Amino acid sequence: MKKKYFWLLAAALISSLMTFSACSSDDVETPAVDPDRVFLSKVNYKMYKLGTDQLQAEVTESYIWKNGLLRQKQLEMINTLESITKTTILDEYYTYDEKQRCIEKKVVGGSASTTYTYNYDENGRLTGGLAKSESSETTLVKVTSSTNDGLFQQLEIIQKTSYGTIAKRRYDLTWENGNIVKFTKHFIEPTESDVTVEVAYDNYPSPYSDMPLFTKLFDEPAQMCSSLSKNNPIKEDTEYIYEKGRLVRQKSKNNIISYIYSDGTGQ
Repeated sequence: MKKKYFWLLAAALISSLMTFSACSSDDVETPAVDPDRVFLSKVNYKMYKLGTDQLQAEVTESYIWKNGLLRQKQLEMINTLESITKTTILDEYYTYDEKQRCIEKKVVGGSASTTYTYNYDENGRLTGGLAKSESSETTLVKVTSSTNDGLFQQLEIIQKTSYGTIAKRRYDLTWENGNIVKFTKHFIEPTESDVTVEVAYDNYPSPYSDMPLFTKLFDEPAQMCSSLSKNNPIKEDTEYIYEKGRLVRQKSKNNIISYIYSDGTGQ
């Protein structure tokens, strides 16, 4: 039960703030690195027992860039809930085509691996993707509407379990000044219901704003507010610390998140 609780803590910690990515292909043409772009290098999440300094879980995401392309991501999760500290490491590897578009991601480590494939239209716009685990669970995401810049406006999601259970939902995203100011989750199966959330932002860039678009396709809408939006979303009871116009740390009641950046060259 403790093990399951740790994974729920880790998942909640990451999804409540944001997440994702990695890559590899020797056949990809070397791109020029945009000098105005900032590349996320490492994110460290620490979750404490509420009202104490007792560490319950720690998650570190490490991103490896080379010549402006994301090459690899490593996710290290430390379980401090049990009497014996346990560390789990997940690695993500990406494959690009000759046009520098990511067409596949493989996540290995833990108890199972998952393969993600990505689809594009004739103009190079991301149109959807499929995630499939070793247990044959699948998540199909289709981009049914996008902005002129290719950002998601509407997505359809179909999930199937190994037992044949199906869940369907749709996300509608409302944009304003480069930010998702409102999103609605339409649950279609197994039951119908709608959830709408409005979001406020500060004037600083999101740590994830320069991450590749494909890394955000399988995010939940609440995550997309951080991963897709230009600015950093504001959360109640959270302190934000900035250096040189970039978010470097945020603190809330029971967690601390730190961000480190690089120039993306891999040098």
